[in-house]
Amino acid sequence: MSEKFNKLFPIMKSILGNHGNVNRVDYGISLWNHIIRPALEYACELLIFSSTDMEKLERMQRTVGKFILGACRYTANEAVLGDLGWITMKSRNCFCGNKKLKIITFTIVLGVVIFFNKYGYIKTNLMQDYEKRALFMTSHIPVNSHESTNSTGPHPSYNESNVKETGINMVCENIVNGFDVPAETMNQTIRFLRSTHVSDLDFLSLTDNCTRFSTERGYSNKPVTDEEMNFPLAFGLSMYTSAHQVEQLLRTIYRPHNIYCIHVDNKSSSVLHRAMESISGCFDNVFISSRLEKVIYASVSQIHAEMNCQRDVLKRNKKWKYFIYLTGQEFPLKTNLEIVEILKEFQEQNDISIEMTVPWKRVTFRYSIVNGKMHRTNQTKTEPCPLKTLKKGTIHTSLSRKFVEFLHTSNIAERFLVWLNDTLSPDEHFFQSLAYLPEAPGGPGQVPMSQPVMALSRRAMWQSKLPSPQCHGHYVREFCIFSWRDLAWLVKQPHLFANKFNVKHDSLVLDCLEEIIKYRTIYPKQLNITVYQKFVKNRSWKDFEDPPPWQVK
Repeated sequence: MSEKFNKLFPIMKSILGNHGNVNRVDYGISLWNHIIRPALEYACELLIFSSTDMEKLERMQRTVGKFILGACRYTANEAVLGDLGWITMKSRNCFCGNKKLKIITFTIVLGVVIFFNKYGYIKTNLMQDYEKRALFMTSHIPVNSHESTNSTGPHPSYNESNVKETGINMVCENIVNGFDVPAETMNQTIRFLRSTHVSDLDFLSLTDNCTRFSTERGYSNKPVTDEEMNFPLAFGLSMYTSAHQVEQLLRTIYRPHNIYCIHVDNKSSSVLHRAMESISGCFDNVFISSRLEKVIYASVSQIHAEMNCQRDVLKRNKKWKYFIYLTGQEFPLKTNLEIVEILKEFQEQNDISIEMTVPWKRVTFRYSIVNGKMHRTNQTKTEPCPLKTLKKGTIHTSLSRKFVEFLHTSNIAERFLVWLNDTLSPDEHFFQSLAYLPEAPGGPGQVPMSQPVMALSRRAMWQSKLPSPQCHGHYVREFCIFSWRDLAWLVKQPHLFANKFNVKHDSLVLDCLEEIIKYRTIYPKQLNITVYQKFVKNRSWKDFEDPPPWQVK
């Protein structure tokens, strides 16, 4: 216990020292509530603390409190706790309970752990797992939030008292506003966030108590308007790695009236599958796709995975209006309310991008899977395409319910999917080509094909498409993997989501976006709805790289 405190308290003092006196109390309370105290209280439901241990915990809390307030050592302890709104450690609920019950429970848990260790289900030993969980902290630092004194978890619940009107996390706010942040502060923040990454295995324990999990990780008590309730959305999430990153995406977009289908690549580890099953098992409206595919990049398996989720949400929910398919490497730029307000302007039309040219080699030659990758053969396709005209666009779409129903009931859609089976990147042709059929509902309206048709669903940055903004992260397959240095640019984009992010490369940009979305969820901003009305009509801006402001100042 003392070792953990001696390790974490200096870090807290260093962080607060770099922030001067700006929001010192708020920042200090958050660091205590979300970092130090959870580490000290780890396993308190099982362990029996002696009176000596309890006195140590009380001294530690008083030491931190006096440091936060800048009070001298002789300041009355009651005054410190009163000013900070804290109660004594002994009074906290987790230390109450029957000692015999704790002993019995601990014995059972220890027996289970020994059993699983013996048969290979737990790869790390008990002490390693204890230390990892004891130091588990939030994936972001909610600087201006206040946690309930009865919570021992890493995430505050959503309510107005949790976010002050002064703004978001100070580091994030400075980045967004273009202010210089001291290099040491950035390095400390990034190191801290990297240390709080939650392993796939950890989620099996975190979800033992679903009520606690949903409350403390921010799923519960989000404000929801009647407009949102009357316009439910369906989401598909395709993933192959990092339960940590996907769970952060899920909790940010989660609303109890929406529905969420998660497709986990069949090639992914069994631990990842179990982690996502345990997360989805905590919610009635989140589930794992009924049919999982071994997804191969640029193959038809990507379409199958998406359509499996479409089929599931069509069966499970009769009310959703639009289907949005995300990958685990995307993140929202808009709140749920803002997404609803924007999609309502489409009036049941699809949001699909269409390019002016089609790379014919993709659909002229046959492709096959060799060693997990698509390879072109020397054979040409001889069977005629069921469609007269092929279209190409990005895979990122928002599809109306009527169009999704058409995809699963139309004979032409079924035949076209079979024809695309041995082509390259068929997911860039399937939805795009079918949307322009006269009989397909939700087509892009009367937009002439004399120009490319843009889409609002996703904002990405491609290395090959110049001129384009500078990518401050790095490129993978010509996609920019965004960094915190791209944050000021990202928040100006009018799109619904951004692609791509990698939590192992840069988690700060994700944490800042989550803070921003959380803040606008509680304090909504007015959309510049005229901008979106013009876009729906023209499906473009004159300067797509420099769109007009999307929110009313």
